[in-house]
Amino acid sequence: FMAVVRDEVRAMSARVQELATHSAQTMKTRWPLEDMRGDDLLAAAVRRIEAACNCRAAADAAPQDLWLSVDSYSLLQALGSLATRLADEYEVKLVRLRLARTETHARLDLVWQGPAMSTETVIGWETDTIRVGGEASALSIRDVVERHGGEFWFERERARQAAFFR
Repeated sequence: FMAVVRDEVRAMSARVQELATHSAQTMKTRWPLEDMRGDDLLAAAVRRIEAACNCRAAADAAPQDLWLSVDSYSLLQALGSLATRLADEYEVKLVRLRLARTETHARLDLVWQGPAMSTETVIGWETDTIRVGGEASALSIRDVVERHGGEFWFERERARQAAFFR
């Protein structure tokens, strides 16, 4: 009887894992990539961050002719989640967004001042599910970045730290 129960539990666990994987994959492609002006993305991100967390947000001017192919919904969720964690866990009061053109991509910087973060913390934030306010997503920051064909970087510069999407 115990062997039968174990087999059924393993089979059920495999089905649940398969459904969870399918659900996350569906979420990744739920919102289409659409063309959006860079300055419109920054303005929306500032509004989203300020509505979602206890910190202010500002954006540097984006190149006027910069257009992006983005899933704006999930990207704004990811930025809101990062800003919320910075405000809650590191008491960051201001985040700044910068958008620049590179040779092959655009680079979106989320910049703040505050105490140094460990590499483990950054990796944890990248792989945790996105949470903003009472909302939770099946996606992680890594999922959103990969969906956009990008990379997630973390740099330490004196008192400033930045998370980069490319």
